[in-house]
Amino acid sequence: MKNTSKKLISAASALIVAAGSVSGTVPVLSPVTVYAGEQLGQNDFDSGVGLPWHICESAAGEMEFDISGGVYRITIVNPGGASRGGEDRWDCQFRHRGLRIVAGHQYRVQYEITSSNSGKYYTKIGNLEGNVEVWHNMSNGYDLDGTWDPIYMGANETKKVDLTFTAGSSVDVAEWAFHLGGDGQYTQGDCFPAGTVITFDNMYLTDLTSDENDYVAPPVWERADILTNQVGYLTGRKKQATMVCDDKKAVAFDVVDESGNAVYSGDSKPFGKDADSGDNVHILDFTDLADSGKYHIEAANGAKSRTFSIGGTSEYSRLIYDSLNYFYQNRSGIPIESRFISSGDKDRLSRAAGHVTDNAEIQHTWGYSGTSGTVDVTGGWYDAGDHGKYVVNGGLSLWLLQNQYETAKIYGFDSAYADGTMYIPENNNGFPDLLDEARYEGEWMFRMVIDGGEYDGMAYHKAHDETWTGLGVAPADDDKKRIIKPPTTAATLNFAACAAQSARLWAGLDDAYSQKCINAAVKSYEAAKEHPSMFAPMDESIGGGAYGLTMLIFSIAIGGVIGGIILIWRLIVAIWYVSLTAVRFIAARA
Repeated sequence: MKNTSKKLISAASALIVAAGSVSGTVPVLSPVTVYAGEQLGQNDFDSGVGLPWHICESAAGEMEFDISGGVYRITIVNPGGASRGGEDRWDCQFRHRGLRIVAGHQYRVQYEITSSNSGKYYTKIGNLEGNVEVWHNMSNGYDLDGTWDPIYMGANETKKVDLTFTAGSSVDVAEWAFHLGGDGQYTQGDCFPAGTVITFDNMYLTDLTSDENDYVAPPVWERADILTNQVGYLTGRKKQATMVCDDKKAVAFDVVDESGNAVYSGDSKPFGKDADSGDNVHILDFTDLADSGKYHIEAANGAKSRTFSIGGTSEYSRLIYDSLNYFYQNRSGIPIESRFISSGDKDRLSRAAGHVTDNAEIQHTWGYSGTSGTVDVTGGWYDAGDHGKYVVNGGLSLWLLQNQYETAKIYGFDSAYADGTMYIPENNNGFPDLLDEARYEGEWMFRMVIDGGEYDGMAYHKAHDETWTGLGVAPADDDKKRIIKPPTTAATLNFAACAAQSARLWAGLDDAYSQKCINAAVKSYEAAKEHPSMFAPMDESIGGGAYGLTMLIFSIAIGGVIGGIILIWRLIVAIWYVSLTAVRFIAARA
């Protein structure tokens, strides 16, 4: 598996007192056994397991790995780096997260690294943001503020490192990382060429002062013999469990309440082999048990289930709002507040506003030179972990949300999305919350439409960073130059379709906005017909995905709604009705 994360800027702010040595001639490591103070979850890889150690790639970096023969073996496929559209040596990393470093504690660092080609690497222990280092490879003395130069090594050389340092500051969530990637501001030339095989072994970080932060292995998950719905069962719906069992005959079972009383009894139904799991199973049906409460199942053969609940629909209703909350959490231009986050660690998911003023420079690519300067593209939803905002992708998402509301309204359960039902800042403005969320993206789309000139009414294709956003960088910390790509037919049709749909949904709610939407929809639709062949190429993806011609198919399909293709519209509604039947059932009873 590949874990990816942000770039780690080598700017040290912690002081350190250290002693030890880093060279090709340091003393050979003596055999080490697990003892108090060990911070790492994996040391010698003899078991064939690498985690919590993992590789991570950002920008253009690419690696492959193998864990066998007692080593963690990494192959550099593409080192990345600025010369390849990446950033620096951190484009290829090997790292261990989840560490806690305490100021004043003495630590022992041990590792072995071997490379098939000559090269260099940088290793450090610090915070995840990359602006605090309590230790790094110290290739030129022990002053953290003095140098961040890599360590050089020859082809087929094995470096065996054993040293100690005293942490000058505490880091509650720290990582130990090795940077193996390409060139950049902090790295002259690539660390290793493509094709280099690098092996790691005998990795230790030992707190010699205390064992309070020793690595604690996560509990081993054990499957229950009887598998139940851990979300919960609905009182008036079918209730079944699956028992892993090789018996050919039925097995008696009881459903037991919290007081230990058997409240329902039945016999299992042998099913045979389940092709997906490979297990022989029995089906346990207890549909007739309709009383709300918490229960578990015990079978006559000794099999037991975990505790489960029978009750209302609130557990499933939350799924609707938790899913919709994704869009709020991806808003650009405003702070994401914990009070509007519906689930998870709300404090950690909250963040400062990103791109509060988002001015993007118009790119003269794809043969386009119709407009120049910058465009204010503040607002809207980020498309992904990077900070791009795309009209085609956004159009699909916006249209789906609006269609979800329109379908609910047609079938009489739009109250599930009424004002006050969702976790968003607008949940007390008198308008349906689902439309409020959709409008946040819709208002941004208006900013992407050209006003005047030869391409009046056409929509710019996308806006994003000039180069790929470093993975894991918070929007508020993104200081890259912003660019906007030329208008395309696909983006224009997406906007026109969404605006037309918005017009009819907001009619009677906000007539001024409704009229604005229909005027813009007609204008952009006509513009798209005048410029039917402005396509985004598939080969320009620096800083953001290309999203070229293939996305036009959907654009034309929904754009046809404007032209009056009512048959397609009704077909779409019918499809959505089938897919939302469960949502309707739940929302109507929530």
